[in-house]
Amino acid sequence: GPTEAVMSWTDNRPGESVLSQHPSIEAVAVAPVDDAVMGAVPVAVIVRRPGQIDPSLAELRVWAADKLSRDKLPERLVTVDELPYTPMNKLDRFALRDLVNRPLGNQHGGVNAQH
Repeated sequence: GPTEAVMSWTDNRPGESVLSQHPSIEAVAVAPVDDAVMGAVPVAVIVRRPGQIDPSLAELRVWAADKLSRDKLPERLVTVDELPYTPMNKLDRFALRDLVNRPLGNQHGGVNAQH
């Protein structure tokens, strides 16, 4: 139900504030992705800082390991040119969730769906 979604989003805020401090990261959002084994796992969607190289998932997990509990560490990493925002200039969590739950390689659909 909607309650779980709200809870899992709130749960990801600590991860976002920690990962946003990484020197290679310009902006970050953490989205829950359904996982058959774990329920929902955090996926970090990052915008790389200009001139930096993409950090690896392993590097981010090691970097954040002493700042986040294990269940908040990202299980996957997605690099994008920009994060999706709503017309109100808030992070578009629906578009973000579509982005990370979408099969890799398919870049269409989902973003303009009605909620």
